[in-house]
Amino acid sequence: MKKLLRILGKRGRITIPFEIRQRVGFAYNDVLSFTESSDGRSVIVRREKLCDDCQGKTVRAIADDRAMLHDLLDSLPTELKKAAFVQLSESLSRLPKREIRTGPPRIREAETPM
Repeated sequence: MKKLLRILGKRGRITIPFEIRQRVGFAYNDVLSFTESSDGRSVIVRREKLCDDCQGKTVRAIADDRAMLHDLLDSLPTELKKAAFVQLSESLSRLPKREIRTGPPRIREAETPM
């Protein structure tokens, strides 16, 4: 594996090289977690799944996912919370009105054959 160098911007931003994103499967809008390694000189980046199959989940599993999302958002600094709010607002504004719901997700019971 070759070493790729990037410069950390003044706002702490960095672009993960395309070759690495492609190799590890990072995609647009993925949620990434950052963990400092024990040596204090490295950071481990992982893609996190907030929802595997939301349609087939139980009420408890969806509640757990919502709690994890709330924890993630609560852990962000104020500026990143604002950025997340803007991103979510823009995403919601592009959805057809019938797809926008407020409140807890509706869980459909499995259909039974007649």
